[in-house]
Amino acid sequence: MTTQTENHEEEAANSGETPAQYFKRIANPRLAKCQTAIRALGKCSSNSYEYTDAQIEIIAQILQKEVNDCINRFNGIDENSDLL
Repeated sequence: MTTQTENHEEEAANSGETPAQYFKRIANPRLAKCQTAIRALGKCSSNSYEYTDAQIEIIAQILQKEVNDCINRFNGIDENSDLL
């Protein structure tokens, strides 16, 4: 059974890309999608909607957790590990 990493390495090799080129090709569109989604969520802050401070806090916590988990993965930290 091949791992996801092996599949990505094979795809990059077959396309003639270096791992850095493959990363840029894959990461840039994914980042753009994240930015678009966050901007769309931000539009919910208009006066057309009604929300509570508690709902704003939940949104902030969820977004912050996902960003932290992503950064930790780049830094090689297992998000499921017990850090404290």
